[in-house]
Amino acid sequence: MKTKLLIALWLCYVLPARASEESKTMNDTIVIIPDTNIKIIFIGNGIKDMVSFERIDTLKDMLIGDVQKAQAQPGYPKAPKTTHYFINENGKRRIKAESEDFLEQGIDVEKEVISLNNSLPSYAFIVHDLVSGNELQFYLADPDQLSSLSKYKLSNAFKTIANDKAIQRKNFRIDLTRNDNEWMVTKTQKNRQDMIEISPTFGFGLIGNQWSPAVGADLLLGFTNRYGNSNFRVGLSFLGYSYPLSNNFDFSNINFVQSYDAMFMFNLRDSNSKGEKSRWFGVTGGKLQTSEEGDLDNRWKFGIITSNICPFNFRFENIFLKDKKSVYSFTMLIPF
Repeated sequence: MKTKLLIALWLCYVLPARASEESKTMNDTIVIIPDTNIKIIFIGNGIKDMVSFERIDTLKDMLIGDVQKAQAQPGYPKAPKTTHYFINENGKRRIKAESEDFLEQGIDVEKEVISLNNSLPSYAFIVHDLVSGNELQFYLADPDQLSSLSKYKLSNAFKTIANDKAIQRKNFRIDLTRNDNEWMVTKTQKNRQDMIEISPTFGFGLIGNQWSPAVGADLLLGFTNRYGNSNFRVGLSFLGYSYPLSNNFDFSNINFVQSYDAMFMFNLRDSNSKGEKSRWFGVTGGKLQTSEEGDLDNRWKFGIITSNICPFNFRFENIFLKDKKSVYSFTMLIPF
């Protein structure tokens, strides 16, 4: 019965957190600079898949051909600042050009910041591949440069990093520049920030049928991925409990219980997500020591731990007593 209770409590706190999670996937980026005043930004979900993307040159050539046909039509905007090109799974294509008059009606602040920080040329041709979900952005200083892109085979740029598994795994952005007929990696970017965290803990604990205040501290080492998001963390923990030796509320003689634990936790949030607070679930194990001799002295324990799933952090543990007996403990902690 006690085991079923622990499982039920775990389901109550873990599964709702997982079900309510919204996916906000981080996008990887490959920047390709084939020539002066031309910058190509390839955005997708994973450098490894992007490097093996075989349709990149097909999309480029389709863009060039369809834009040239559209420009020959009467009423097409002259030298639009931004041109969007959509391709769906059935091969249907659509071009949407934003004229300068349209752009003057408002300012896209985020777009301007990105353009300034990346030194992007003025004219943009953006390919939305609805089949793969990838996005291919061409930035040109002169819109007439679009036809010159046909002489570059962009897939050749990927050969520089195709066999380098480390650079693909560690970075979310890679810049490639064409020098003569060779492609070189000129910049990589990652945001890995492993860190040590020390935090006090305070709350209440229940061992068997006795409640006690719980005070302690956690020492945690967090590991992040290339986006700077936490994947998992390990750590050590100390908690102190105090119990009267009898159930008649006689506090003249207190038994102090110290819990020394090791923890391993993994992030329930998608580690490739952004703007989401980490929610932790894991296992903990350790040893109890007491100031007074008794059943809890020098006993081992093992259980599960949650953090940031709800306003409180929880531990559900099984303490192994002598003679193959055991008792469950529950601790509720206030995070700092």
